[in-house]
Amino acid sequence: MKYIKKNDLPVGRKVWACAYSTNSKKEDMSLICNPVYGQIVKTRYSIGFVVFKKNNELRSLNSSVSVWAREYADTYEESFEIYNELVQKRIDWLNKMIEHTKSDFLKEENNV
Repeated sequence: MKYIKKNDLPVGRKVWACAYSTNSKKEDMSLICNPVYGQIVKTRYSIGFVVFKKNNELRSLNSSVSVWAREYADTYEESFEIYNELVQKRIDWLNKMIEHTKSDFLKEENNV
């Protein structure tokens, strides 16, 4: 199951999470996270996501990220699919920007 609504994520649920988001103004400001396995946890102030260590123990709650910073699914395959959809969405946006930018070329008739 893919979790579209973050509010549907129950505390304690073990899920796969991923992210692919870039800032259009600064390419170095990006949030890219390949699918990782972890758990939804209650933090001091809100609900977060914590990745499992290699020994299947949770990392420290201090390493949690907001549930709003990731996309979630029950299986690796679903998370893999979500990640690729996010990448494709970015490619589509960039292609749209390329086409829009092409209209900025000066044409000979504009140079009169």
